[in-house]
Amino acid sequence: MESLLAEKKKREQEVEVLRSSEPKIRKELEALTDTMARMKADSKTMSDSEGLKNEFERTKQRLNDMAEEYRTRRVAIQQQVRNRLHSRPC
Repeated sequence: MESLLAEKKKREQEVEVLRSSEPKIRKELEALTDTMARMKADSKTMSDSEGLKNEFERTKQRLNDMAEEYRTRRVAIQQQVRNRLHSRPC
């Protein structure tokens, strides 16, 4: 009888361990499901090589345009500074 009670207590402890780990397992499963969904979306994006190439070209053009605009601004500011330095009375 004593061995049966010990066995019962052992099984009850195992059940409690399983119950306490269930929320952790659910959270991990949700996280893995989210990760899988993101990876599938990324996979679709990466498989569209033509779309990626077009996006790269648009981004490259936009960055080149911005760089040219900044160079133009820099030259204009340099000219303003020179004009002010030269227009000062000595």
